[in-house]
Amino acid sequence: MQPTQEQWRPVVGYEGYYEVSDQGRIRSLDRYVNSRYGTRRLIRGRTLKQATTPKGYKTFGFNGGRDTRRIHHVVLEAFVGPRPEGMEACHNNGKQADNRATNLRWDTHSSNMHDLRQHGTNVNVNKTHCPQGHEYTPENTRVTNEHGWTMRVCRECRKLRERDRRKTAARLRPPKTHCSNGHELTDENVYEYQGRKICKPCRRIAGRRHDEKRRKEK
Repeated sequence: MQPTQEQWRPVVGYEGYYEVSDQGRIRSLDRYVNSRYGTRRLIRGRTLKQATTPKGYKTFGFNGGRDTRRIHHVVLEAFVGPRPEGMEACHNNGKQADNRATNLRWDTHSSNMHDLRQHGTNVNVNKTHCPQGHEYTPENTRVTNEHGWTMRVCRECRKLRERDRRKTAARLRPPKTHCSNGHELTDENVYEYQGRKICKPCRRIAGRRHDEKRRKEK
C-alpha cells in the first residue's frame, strides 16, 4: 500500500505566498523581489520552521512575523473551511502538535473541554491542590456547574473569603450611636467587657428582671 501523497493548499489570506499541507507543514512559494539595484531576483520557496508555544501548540508568523497564527487554525481554514460562529479548533487525539487535517475539527468549547478531560491534558482536572495550597480532598471539595462549566470549589478558600467579606463589611459599617433598645452609646453610658461594648442601662434593666424572677421563684 503506497503512502498517501501530501496535499498542499493556499494559506487563507496569503494566497500566492504561502501554502499549508494536510500534514500541518508550512512552505513559502517561489517569488520574484526587486533589489535595491533595480533588478529582480528569484527567491525559492521552502518548508518553513514553526515555533512552539509553552502549551505545545505550533505557530508561524506570517507577514514577516507580524501575523502569528496557530497552525491547527491554518490547516482547518484551508482544508475544512472558515471557523463557524462560536466554534473552536479541536485535536481528536489530544496532541497539540499533531496538526494533520484528519486529526482536526471545528467543534464547541464544551466538546473541546471534554476532549481535554478524556485525554488527561486538562491542567485543572489534574490539579491536586487549589491555588492557595489546600488539598482537593472529598471533604474539602464541592463540585458545581455554572453556565455549563463544571468546576471544583475549595471549601476552605470559600470559608476564608466569607470571613474576609464579613470583616470588610464590619470595617466599612458606620459605628453605632444607639443600642438595640435605643439608649445612646456615650462614653458614660458604655463599658467594655471581653472586647465588647456593653450598654449600662440595658445591663441594669436585665439585672432588675433577673432579681424579680428570683423573688417570684422564692
